[in-house]
Parts: sequence; C-alpha cells; structure tokens
Amino acid sequence: MSTPTAQAVAPDPPRLAAADMAARLTAPFARGADRLPLVVVGTAVAPYDFQLHTAQFGVAPRPLYILQARHDVPAGTTVTFGVRGGPALSLPLPDGLTAGTSVPLPDGTGILTGIQSGLAGGQEEWWRLTALLGTMGRLLWAVGWERDHLRRQLARTAAQRSLAHAQGAHLDRNGAGLGVVRAPGETDEAYRRRLTVARRWTLPTPAGLTAALNDAVGPIDGVADPLVLDDTNAELRRGLLPLRVAPLDLLPGQSVDVLGTLGADLR
Repeated sequence: MSTPTAQAVAPDPPRLAAADMAARLTAPFARGADRLPLVVVGTAVAPYDFQLHTAQFGVAPRPLYILQARHDVPAGTTVTFGVRGGPALSLPLPDGLTAGTSVPLPDGTGILTGIQSGLAGGQEEWWRLTALLGTMGRLLWAVGWERDHLRRQLARTAAQRSLAHAQGAHLDRNGAGLGVVRAPGETDEAYRRRLTVARRWTLPTPAGLTAALNDAVGPIDGVADPLVLDDTNAELRRGLLPLRVAPLDLLPGQSVDVLGTLGADLR
C-alpha cells in the first residue's frame, strides 16, 4: 500500500475560525485571545518563546496547543511531538479528521521541539500548530471548531458536483447525466476517465483521437500513452469465395435455386 501524500488531497484550508473571531475582539479582550502560530519545517518546530506576550500584557501565558490538519488525514494516524526537557508526546488522532479541523494537545504541554506523523513529505505540508495563550482563545476555539468542521463538509459536498472530485455514488450520478453507465467492478478512476472522454468534444484529427483513446484506456505497463493511431492510407485488399448453400432434404414438390432460396420458380 502506498503512503498517502498531501498533494493528493484537498487544497490548503483557511486558518482557524478562532483566529477570525479573535480579530474582531476589542482591546480589553485582546490579551485573552492572543495566539502564537508556530513554524514547522520538516519534522522540527522552530524555536519560540512567549516573551512578547509577557512584555505586552504583563502576565505569563498558559498555552494550549492546537493541531490543525491542512488535508484530510488517513485513519489511524498518530502524531508524535518532541517536548523540551521531557518525554515525547504521542497524540492518536480521531478517524475522519478532515482538512481545516483541529484537535488540542493535552493541557500543560511544554515547549514543542519536533513533530512526526509517518505521513509522506515535510510535516508543514500536513499540519498547522498554534499556541492559544489565554482563556478567551480557548473559548473561541471551542466555539469555532464546529464552524471549521462544517466549512470543510460544505466544501466536500460541493466538490461532488465536479467530475474531477466526485466519488462513488456521486460519480455514478455524473455518469447518469451523460448516459454512461459504470461497468461491473470498474473503479472510480477508470470510470472517471471514460466520463471525461464522453463529456468533451474531440476534434476528429489523429492527435485528438489518439489523446481521447489514451485518456480512456489509461497507462498500460507503466506507459502513459500506450496507443498510437496510424491513419495512413493503405491498399485495400479483399477476397471473394462463392458459396453454395443447399438444404439437406427437399420434400416432394419443393424447389431451390443456386442461391439456396426455397420455393423459387425454376421455369
């Protein structure tokens, strides 16, 4: 089984709804909604501290770390964090975690130094890390989580209208509109290729027909365009062989001509 890649799934989602709501707060509430986006590079979390928050508001923060998925996360994923001066922290993620939605790290987690998940590519392609530095930020995240979730579900539902993103029964509905029925056992990708050919107008040129045929067939033995169309005029050859068809038996009074036609008038 191949390892899922971030490029194969959804585009990068917007930032947390909690961040949007915090931007609308008045100055007296700004301290409680302060947050610090962390920088992830590869499997490392860039060094950070909370000195600016302490200097600005005169109080040390009590951070709550929020892990936001940039893409739909495969089931069974566990994210492991390096923590300065302490043991690594493993966080099993709930199955079905979609792009844009998030989960909190345990309260009281120390300074983060690294992140690993076993997913291909740099971890910055998969995750955003944000430290919420006050009580108001925690409340806004709790309220905004549902908004993040619904926003992603709405995007997934709307995408099913597109032939490029539809799956399963939704892809079958696209095919019904084109009058193309899925063959028994045909995968989504193979069916999508046929539907793509069926819905577009193809110029009757060698290049156009070759592209249409290769799109419908797909790669064969690793060759992306396995079919070649040759429309060079060639000599037409044919052969003729006269055949005589005769019945096995003729009843009294019946007749048959040389072409095998019963009841022919032979006079």
